[in-house]
Amino acid sequence: MTESDAELEGSTRVLAGGVCLLLGAVVLPIAMLAQIGNDFIYDSKMNVVGVKMTNELGAQLSTILLALAGYLLLGAAVGLAGAVRGRGAGLSQAGVVLLGLGSMLVAMVFTTTGPLQLLEAARPPAGVTATIVWTVARHGTDAWSFVAVGAVIPCFLLAPFVLDSGLFRARLIPIWPVLLWILALVGVLLPPSTPMHHLLSGAVFTVGILGSLGWTGLAVVRRTRRAPSSAVGRAVRA
Repeated sequence: MTESDAELEGSTRVLAGGVCLLLGAVVLPIAMLAQIGNDFIYDSKMNVVGVKMTNELGAQLSTILLALAGYLLLGAAVGLAGAVRGRGAGLSQAGVVLLGLGSMLVAMVFTTTGPLQLLEAARPPAGVTATIVWTVARHGTDAWSFVAVGAVIPCFLLAPFVLDSGLFRARLIPIWPVLLWILALVGVLLPPSTPMHHLLSGAVFTVGILGSLGWTGLAVVRRTRRAPSSAVGRAVRA
């Protein structure tokens, strides 16, 4: 095998990884859109000081779906580990590692502290405002907050870009999934002061993630199904 050759393993494990990647990419934007009607409360310096809860059912659904998306993307990382051989293998594997770390932490956060904070913010005790409860909950989970900001966000920002770049280098996908992930990041990073912030951010993120991770998962499924189940997939030459 030369550096210009690339191979995708045609195993059941890789097929399952592609399916999990596709499903995770579908569940994530649904989880974000379910939160429409709820928002954070910001101070004059744009620091989060509370939460406005007008759609409790949507928030509960979003919490469940975010945890599910975390587990699905973790399954995708396990399934795609070492799936690419030859050209682009290093970048692809780095993307898989980042995806695994980020998705594992997301699943843990929304399975443990997520439901508790949601209940406290939506139904505070008599005489206690949601802002007070949110502030106490935030200070009580500083370790989780540090993990979320210090590890989850960078992993999720980098993982799809690195993974898709590796698969593009392997000539297994075109360049546009990489570019569409950049579009998804634009949706996530839109400032809260943007008019119709939730709707616009959700729409841009949905298009970006379905066109990046979603399409990549579908491409992996298609290639793996065409490959022999007990052998390495057909070599793709640059």
